[in-house]
Amino acid sequence: MLRAFIAGVACAAAVFSARDRRRGAHESRGARADDARGAAPAASTTRTGQALYDSAKAVDEYVTFHYSARSTIAGALRTFPYEDMVREGVDVRSALGFVEACARVVVEAMEARLASSAAAGTMTSALDVGCAVGGTSAALAKHGRFTRVVGVDYSRAFVDAAKRAQSGAFDARDGYEADADALSRCVFERGDACALREDIGTFDAVIAANLLCRLPDPEAFLRACVNITNVGGALVLASPYSWLEEWTPRDRWLDFPAVRAILEPAFVLERECDLPFIIREHARKFQLGVSHVAVFRRV
Repeated sequence: MLRAFIAGVACAAAVFSARDRRRGAHESRGARADDARGAAPAASTTRTGQALYDSAKAVDEYVTFHYSARSTIAGALRTFPYEDMVREGVDVRSALGFVEACARVVVEAMEARLASSAAAGTMTSALDVGCAVGGTSAALAKHGRFTRVVGVDYSRAFVDAAKRAQSGAFDARDGYEADADALSRCVFERGDACALREDIGTFDAVIAANLLCRLPDPEAFLRACVNITNVGGALVLASPYSWLEEWTPRDRWLDFPAVRAILEPAFVLERECDLPFIIREHARKFQLGVSHVAVFRRV
């Protein structure tokens, strides 16, 4: 069901050259972000795994992943063997809109519920767990269904980048499409998905996109979802299930049947689908994966 692989693509580096020159100084600072504030490590980390997401390189990749204009990435991918991928059941072009597609799944789940519920108009809050640099949170706010969107990520570097996006740091000059108005309606904070703060509240929609297989205790997060999702609300899980021991001890790896068993009977599975995603590592190398997406309803 789930396919994840690395694709090395020989493409025109000139597509990115102007933007890369402006960002060159930022990228050259090295692979590890300096957390001078010395925060104590929380549960959702290992020394080797979490360091990746606190690096300047990871921030750059995820800002590109979440905010780059589709035309920018599509231009760089013009030599990618699209037809071969389509024959394998993966349309690479659809991977360019992963962030928006995740948000759309959430909104569709909410609208389906509201269409048959007396609670219409009252389901307005969303929590984006593992929000990275904030693209999915912004996409949720942009849809207008949600008046309260909270994004949480363990990486301080990612949260700082999300806040910079709110201030307009990633604009059209560099090929970005960050919606400043939607971002202004989001709140971003650092937090541990395996031990969310007790007063974070409850939400009508909870999404965790490409998070589950990067947690040291995924079951702890799944069980917490029972307490943070309002009855009738939606829980959307997207994951390529690409488990690595750098993040998760092997005895805690879960397949989807195990995930479903943990969530039931508090949640009922309503829908499954696959969503491809693509992350640019540099101008000639892209990481292509396919996340399994499951929509659960809190009962």
